Parts: sequence; structure tokens; C-alpha cells
Amino acid sequence: MLRRVARAAELVSLAAVLHACDETAAAIAGFDVTGSWAYQGTSPQFSLRGTIDFVQTGAVVAVTGTTYENADDRELVGQATLDGRRLEIELVPANGDDDYRANVTFSFSEDGESFDVAFADTNFDEGEMGSYRGSRR
Repeated sequence: MLRRVARAAELVSLAAVLHACDETAAAIAGFDVTGSWAYQGTSPQFSLRGTIDFVQTGAVVAVTGTTYENADDRELVGQATLDGRRLEIELVPANGDDDYRANVTFSFSEDGESFDVAFADTNFDEGEMGSYRGSRR
């Protein structure tokens, strides 16, 4: 648990440092996705649901944690640069395990209140854009 908290704190700290180095990134980002978001799959094939937490500093977005309401999966974290309304990010287990990663693309709505997801992971799971949807809590 302490390792997970330390990893999340590292990601948030790194985001703060990057912001201090490049304040123009905020203008490029256009909106802030910081907060807790509810997500769920859009079909029986994609049935996970839970929350994902984002912290945005400038154009840098950190996923500081995920939860699952209907599974016992590991919490995931990651960090990437927001490109307009699109975030392409690699998520890995917060506990430091190196046996899993997911390449996830978030496409945020114009008002910044919802997103659609496409993903592929090391378990050979793959979903097209819209396989998961989320909304700001």
C-alpha cells in the first residue's frame, strides 16, 4: 500500500515539475481533466466499471489510480501528455509489478465532461474507441 501511495506521489510531483518548466502547455491543453471519473464498458465483452483519477498540470496528465466495482484487478497508474482532447497513455500496475501494461487512448468530449476509450493490453485484450466510456464525477 505504501509503495502504491509513493508511486502516485512521484507521478504527481513529476507533473508539477514539468508544469513549472513549461507554462505554455496549459494553453495547448485547452481544458483540465483533473478529477475522479466513473467509467464502464459498453458491451458484455467489456464489462469492467469503476473509477479513474486524473491529475493534470499543464498538458501533462497523470493517472493516479483506478478502482474496479466488479473485479479484483490491480490499480493502474501512468503519465502522458494531453494532445488537444486526446490522451495516449501507458498504464501499469501501481504496485510495481512489471507483468502487465495497457496502451489506452482517451478521447475527451469538447466540454471535457466525458470520454471514450480504445485500448490494447498485454493480456491480448483489445477494444475499439468507445469500448469504454466515462464521465466526470
